[in-house]
Amino acid sequence: MPESVLEDYQTVSLEEVMRASLAERMERKYIFPARLLPEILFLLKEDFDLMVAGNQAVQLYESVYFDTPALSTYLAHHNGAGDRYKIRLRKYHSTSACFLEIKHRIVTGKVIKKRVEIPDLAADLASYSEFLCHNSPYHPEELEEKIRSYYYRITLVNKVLEERATFDYGLFFTNGTEKKDFSPLVIAEFKFSKELRRPSCQNLLRGFHIRSTSISKYCTGIASLYPDVRKNRFKQKLRKINRIILTHYENPVS
Repeated sequence: MPESVLEDYQTVSLEEVMRASLAERMERKYIFPARLLPEILFLLKEDFDLMVAGNQAVQLYESVYFDTPALSTYLAHHNGAGDRYKIRLRKYHSTSACFLEIKHRIVTGKVIKKRVEIPDLAADLASYSEFLCHNSPYHPEELEEKIRSYYYRITLVNKVLEERATFDYGLFFTNGTEKKDFSPLVIAEFKFSKELRRPSCQNLLRGFHIRSTSISKYCTGIASLYPDVRKNRFKQKLRKINRIILTHYENPVS
């Protein structure tokens, strides 16, 4: 879909992006129709470089999310708990690297991410019991696979290294029996230096009347695949997503 636009970008390596990691940064998330992505990428190409990993400009991400049978990590997010976790296995297909990742959001809003490399997505959590117990309140025997997600990611880096943007598209979820297709949607995340007053990505999206929002892929997947789960906190967001999807299929882009 947006691949042809990327041919005009100058590129930067994953290693260069990691070296230029923003220490003190702000983050914003956005959702918008996938039909807008090629135009947005075209408008950003003068100020941003394209990250290439494993000789690929577009990276496929595959994630396996774990939770307790009672969905305690999902409900902690739903209920607005200041201290909460996400536990997943993730494969970065462009490099074939796989990790067990734990994201811990603390009461200040800061997110602490810990990860350990694993051989593949079939890895047994019990083999990483020490890592899991040290970095979360959960034990392997408490957790079970709940959903898998797949999406493509494009990563852009500002030429003066003050901003980084990711655009995730082609998203779908499965719980092994059902599948939910969110491919008409793009989830964008911008990270920028705290000193930067007017991030160019943010200004560009305002021109499309796109405002920042909060969204969790895991919670969106759970809320869409498990009809009986509590989702009051996410209903407004789900309605917005459904409007984007419905509009896409009513007015398909040829």
